[in-house]
Amino acid sequence: MGTGDEKKYEYHAKKCQECMTYIPVDADVCPGCKKRVGTIMESGMARKAIDWKAYALMIVSWAALAVYIWWAFLRE
Repeated sequence: MGTGDEKKYEYHAKKCQECMTYIPVDADVCPGCKKRVGTIMESGMARKAIDWKAYALMIVSWAALAVYIWWAFLRE
């Protein structure tokens, strides 16, 4: 008897979270909606891919805003 942790599923397709289209497991882009998709979850759905460029741009924007506020209001 196993411990129950031995559940390994072999998927043949994954489901896009945006348009609910079944796509091949090794696909990086959904052919239906052209969105990037990540790896497959246990439920068979594809994970949403992380957009690192957007996060980096957000951090740079917040830093620029902080510098501007310091320059415009707090410097002597």
